[in-house]
Amino acid sequence: MKSFQEIQGCLPSLPPNIKRIYLLGSTGAGKTSIVRNIMGTSALGFPITTQTRTTLATTEYVIKRDLPFKTTLIIKQKDDVLESIEELIQDAIQKAIENNRPTDIDYMTERLQESSDERFRLRYMVQNDALKNHAVYIVKNIIPLLANKGLDDETLFADSAVETEITFVRESILKDIEQLFNEVCGDQYTLFSDKLYCIENIIDKSVFIQKNKELLKNEYGSISLLVDYIRIEGNLLADWLDNSLELVLIDGEGIAHSLQEKRDTLSTRHYDYFDFCDQILLVEKGDDPFISGGQAAIEAILLNGYNNKFKLIFSKVDKIEQADKNSFLRKRLENLKAALKQKKITLELDNKDCYRLESLNLNSTTDASQKQIKKLLKDIKESEDSEPTPLEYDFSTLLLNLDTTLFIKNFQKDLDSEHWAVVKQPFTPLTQN
Repeated sequence: MKSFQEIQGCLPSLPPNIKRIYLLGSTGAGKTSIVRNIMGTSALGFPITTQTRTTLATTEYVIKRDLPFKTTLIIKQKDDVLESIEELIQDAIQKAIENNRPTDIDYMTERLQESSDERFRLRYMVQNDALKNHAVYIVKNIIPLLANKGLDDETLFADSAVETEITFVRESILKDIEQLFNEVCGDQYTLFSDKLYCIENIIDKSVFIQKNKELLKNEYGSISLLVDYIRIEGNLLADWLDNSLELVLIDGEGIAHSLQEKRDTLSTRHYDYFDFCDQILLVEKGDDPFISGGQAAIEAILLNGYNNKFKLIFSKVDKIEQADKNSFLRKRLENLKAALKQKKITLELDNKDCYRLESLNLNSTTDASQKQIKKLLKDIKESEDSEPTPLEYDFSTLLLNLDTTLFIKNFQKDLDSEHWAVVKQPFTPLTQN
């Protein structure tokens, strides 16, 4: 998979002096719904939103007056797709054995539909009948080869006969993917070539949006599982907003997509965007804020010197059941400040400085949300560009307080709870400019 720097190197330069905004928040918090409202595309049902993990490829929305409509897709490399397929097959086999259902065709088929973390959804490009055929092959030809092996055996899939069979299934699934891609995209693009896949030369906004929606929908026929990164650009601003506004909205995977984030540590994948963007907008569910990684995100923002870029949005305030919604949010914010203070972290943010959005999934933006979005974009437009606050470290106390006991205990717990092949995570070093 390409790094952030490689991806930006593949894309044309962004327009100069345009505000770059990173949307951060837990799955289902409403990040993509905010994009919909700013672009005025809610009635068109794009970008796709659901209650489950929807945004799988980070997407840039470059919104600028007189900018022609264009979508650029960076397609994953073939080796990355093959690796994802193989991991999906292995995980399906493991889960079937763990649950004493190694010969259950329907269960195996269901496990092949998507990965456990919902990041790789094979059902988007392989029909269920074909997945069932692959499940039948796995049950008949692979499961018997594993009969005398336990799940704790590190060589579970290392046997040459097992490797050969898994490779056969993997290549067969890839052919299914290639076939659908060719049906959907035609011969204008060769899958896994070095070229960028582009949608362009469309004048009408609704036609352009519909084309994107068809390619990136949340069902069979979507090519989204093959996409590494997306840039959608053009005159995409909602009619009720000042058409002189120019901005880049970057919407990525929600917090808690990875094991580390579930343990209240923000993944390092966000830090490149913290550096790249002028503003970081944390979106929290107003009816139950700071329970799905929001506190960890704020800690990361403050401890790494990005406090001058930070803004907080409460979404779904219409879901708050208390009569005094302002009092409810103020208490939650004060509780957060108290929790951060115990860690010697100071959050200089008052309730009045936050933005409140409601009913974002309606076909049109409510008057209350329009007012808040206008204020938010005005504040961003008028904000001064800022570099991260320089960090100061007290190295004299580093070794004094160093204790690896808890780290080793938690790491061992991970190893004990899952097979080593599931626990393994690629190491991405944190770099701070």
